[in-house]
Amino acid sequence: MAKKRNYQSQVFRAKGVRLVFSPKEGRNLLTSPEVTADLVGRAEAIIAAADASSGGKHVMRVNGRGVRGARGRVARRSRVAIITADARAVIGSAKENTLVRALGAGKADPPGNPPPPGPG
Repeated sequence: MAKKRNYQSQVFRAKGVRLVFSPKEGRNLLTSPEVTADLVGRAEAIIAAADASSGGKHVMRVNGRGVRGARGRVARRSRVAIITADARAVIGSAKENTLVRALGAGKADPPGNPPPPGPG
């Protein structure tokens, strides 16, 4: 007999901050337009860095709220996939890891995103 999952509120603690939210609220957060926009901004920065270093072309695929995936299910979270779009990008990624090296460009805040509030 399968064990029934217990979907209770989750509690997260980090540096004196305590967050409590239900699974539904967590799902809403993961598929919110703001999170999707942030992911797209970071992906655009990574694509620009990868294109500049490889001379090839990279593209992104975005899944978000209400979007059906390849298996026909509605996405449970926003995500962005960056893929190579031409032979030059494939070769650059295989020989020099251009796509992996470009991931650092996504760490900085994309233009238009305010920095997070500081302590105090």
